[in-house]
Amino acid sequence: MNPTVCSKSKRQSENRRRGRSLGELISDVDDAEVLDAGLISSAQAVEHYEITRYGTLAAFARRLGRDDCTRILAETLAEEKATAKRLTELADRKVNQRAAAE
Repeated sequence: MNPTVCSKSKRQSENRRRGRSLGELISDVDDAEVLDAGLISSAQAVEHYEITRYGTLAAFARRLGRDDCTRILAETLAEEKATAKRLTELADRKVNQRAAAE
């Protein structure tokens, strides 16, 4: 991997520990490819969080016999999983490879 990418990744990790805002982190990344990879990674983290929440809520609704809620939560869960899959495919096919090449 390119030492510049590793250096930028390390700096970004240190910034997160210091609690810098997303805007500050974005402005700190000079490489558009690395920024794209970081943004997709952040979006994936949000999707995974949502998947765990909707999955848990659907299980609770099912346990409580709330078929109406279970159906809606299951639909939402499927949408979140589909979005996470698309983000992963985008990262794997294009963005991560370009970021690593920089």
